[in-house]
Order: sequence, then C-alpha cells, then structure tokens
Amino acid sequence: MILSDQQKLAMCEHVKKVSLGAITNPDGGMCLFNCIVGGYYLHQLEIPCGIVGGSMLWESHDYGDGSHHVLEYRWDPLSPRSQAALAKGSLPEVHCWIVVDNLDETYSVVDFSTAHFPEQLAELDPEGVGWSKPPPPPYLWATHDDLPKEACYTVDPHATVCVREFVTAFSRHTSHLRDSIHREKPIKEVLCI
Repeated sequence: MILSDQQKLAMCEHVKKVSLGAITNPDGGMCLFNCIVGGYYLHQLEIPCGIVGGSMLWESHDYGDGSHHVLEYRWDPLSPRSQAALAKGSLPEVHCWIVVDNLDETYSVVDFSTAHFPEQLAELDPEGVGWSKPPPPPYLWATHDDLPKEACYTVDPHATVCVREFVTAFSRHTSHLRDSIHREKPIKEVLCI
C-alpha cells in the first residue's frame, strides 16, 4: 500500500496524539513510543516495517564557515548521559525510528518525532545557539537517498537490540499505548482508506 503525503501527515498527527495521550511521564524516549504506535498502524495497513535504533543528527545552525551546530542523539551506551538514563530505567542516548520496506529493494526512514527537534535542542543545550535553520518537517518519510541534507540517520545493530529490549520492558507503557490505540478510530478510518 502506498500512502499519499496527506495520509502520511494524518498518520503522523494520529501517532503523536495516541503516544502523548498514553504516556503520563515519558522522561524522554518519545521517539520509542511514536515507533511503537506508528509500527502498529503500519502493520495494520500491511506495510512491512520494523523499529531500529542508532544515531541521528540534524543540522540546526550554520555558522557560515562550513561548520554546523546539530541536534544529535549518538548511540553510546557508555556515555555519562546514557549511564544516567539507564540508572533511571530509561533509554540510553539513542534515537529510534521505523524502517519501511518499499518492496522495490529500497527502504524508507520514517520518523514521527522530527517536529519536536528544535524544542529538544533547546532543552539539551539551553545556552546554545538555538535552531536557526528552517525547522524539520512534521514527520520524515524518505529513502536514504532522499533524506534532507541536514539529516543523518545511522542504524546500529546493538542499538536496535537495545531499543527492541526496551519495547518489551516497557510493557506497562505499551499496554497503555494499546489501550489508547483501541480507544481511537481504526487507522484505515483516520486515513480514509
């Protein structure tokens, strides 16, 4: 099934609504909850996909000399930030997104978290230069070759295992997500399919 841009945007808005409505205190990791909900809906639509983890960076400011400031989630389970998160039972520093098999030997990166990147940068780097480039789109759905030039997504097999373990470990959150999903209209109805 191929979704139109309008349907992708509607799915993104619905995924965010369900994710935010089900999580009372996510303590970061909204990308994970968006992936769980988005993956569930994509499977309902029989679109082959999977959740992956790794590093992501998005250029937020151009200094004019060829250098850039970025929002970055770099997979490094041993960094102090990752260790602090793991000690609280949260995800280490990692970003997760959905990979869709386009059934033509290409894959698409699907990230329902992109609209929040400027806010995340402000939280992570309050004294920084801020976000001066055009803001990211409300969602990202692109093949690797079609990614915005400001974006870089790098899958890591160890990060993917970690993310999938957190999907299992967050069973209390995912049950809230399932309940939230089932309270909503079926995704085919939302997308007018």
